[in-house]
Amino acid sequence: FSTPDIAVGELLPIDGLTISRTCYKEYQQTFNSVLLGTLLNALLSGSMIYFGPPGTGKTTTPEIVGQVLFGLGLQTIQEATIYGHPQLSQENMIGSFDIPKLMRGVKEVLWNTWVLNFFRMIDEVNRIPPETSAILMQAIDRRQADYAGNTLDMPTGPVFATANFLDP
Repeated sequence: FSTPDIAVGELLPIDGLTISRTCYKEYQQTFNSVLLGTLLNALLSGSMIYFGPPGTGKTTTPEIVGQVLFGLGLQTIQEATIYGHPQLSQENMIGSFDIPKLMRGVKEVLWNTWVLNFFRMIDEVNRIPPETSAILMQAIDRRQADYAGNTLDMPTGPVFATANFLDP
């Protein structure tokens, strides 16, 4: 995730001729495609998923971009991260009723930080069962959170997900 792997302005052999995309070799630049993609995704409020083996920077890359680009603290980013596991429920991801108020007959939803924050992450999305991940995918697609008939428009912002493709 940290090695420059694409070049802009590289020399291209075309029909026996060698031409440069920028016409001048001295303007050739190399970039890290993962970091560049992460930055663009963050700026455009898109959705991005990282696949790769453990320990390659899938989680760290968007965390650093969130800190540098938006000035978010690591704790804020981690509070707005859903950590995938098979027992994950809608209450863990989206929200739940305020129990003391519910006991008094008031149905007020306490929305999860993931729903309220504009910068969101889902770590190890591949560990979330399909029926549960469908709830997240719908929220990401519509930028709306739904819980027990209550709907909340989520703030616009980037969404990053990670998956270890080596997991069974």
